[in-house]
Amino acid sequence: MKQSRCSVYAVLICAVCLAGILPLGCPSPEGKSSVTVLLAGDAGLTAAKTQLDMESVVSLTVTVTEITLDYCPTGEGEGEGEGEQIVLFTGAKDVELRDLSGISEVISTAELPAGSYCTIRLSIENPRLILADAPETVLENVQLTANGRLFVSGGFELAEDVNSLVLLDFESFHLVQAGNSGQYVLTPQLRATIQVLSAEAQATGVIAAVDVDTSMLTLDVDDSDATIDVNFATAQILLADLTPGTVADLTVGANIQVAGTLSVSGVLTADTITLIAP
Repeated sequence: MKQSRCSVYAVLICAVCLAGILPLGCPSPEGKSSVTVLLAGDAGLTAAKTQLDMESVVSLTVTVTEITLDYCPTGEGEGEGEGEQIVLFTGAKDVELRDLSGISEVISTAELPAGSYCTIRLSIENPRLILADAPETVLENVQLTANGRLFVSGGFELAEDVNSLVLLDFESFHLVQAGNSGQYVLTPQLRATIQVLSAEAQATGVIAAVDVDTSMLTLDVDDSDATIDVNFATAQILLADLTPGTVADLTVGANIQVAGTLSVSGVLTADTITLIAP
């Protein structure tokens, strides 16, 4: 079942107090906080034992299987495994990391207990690699370090009745070829950052509702529990063959990809909307 729509904004991480975010160490309030999770990947690809760089990698895809937070109502606990684990997302969402350069992918929305949190954890699996010198070949012999479990530790607070954005950013990717075996070893580094104003974001999913009078639509995000509002007033609309479309093509049940700006109000203002063929 979809979570109810939630607007986005203000938060994250470590010992920084923004408007609407409680100082660390304050008693945890009762109530809920609305959270939207985005995944980003602005960093470059480095390799210790090969000469691979971003230009030699055509595609690097992983499957996100779980995102959790450790709820620490006493304000204690900084390491992995501390506190009560709350699941933000569970499933199988393929993410092309090369596509995340400069833009964030909406992963999940949730209502969480307000209060203190001490760890963010992301689980990925099934990495696939395509290199420029063999673009027809998908390399699946890529091993993930730490069993594909990445985490960021450090205390932060989610305030009651405040809408928050959790931006998980792949800080870097270390890709190493293991000897002469042809196998690669992938070590992603993860961080969580603060977004103050807005974020460039994208989302793919199915139109659940359209209001032409207000130029708004509701999008159920693919492979996720997220539902977001999209303003298409100034959007360029493209059909599946990338020829120009019109507002009349934005119908309930249509599959689309939206790219634009996610604001503090939680609305994704679309720059482009591309219809996806069934």
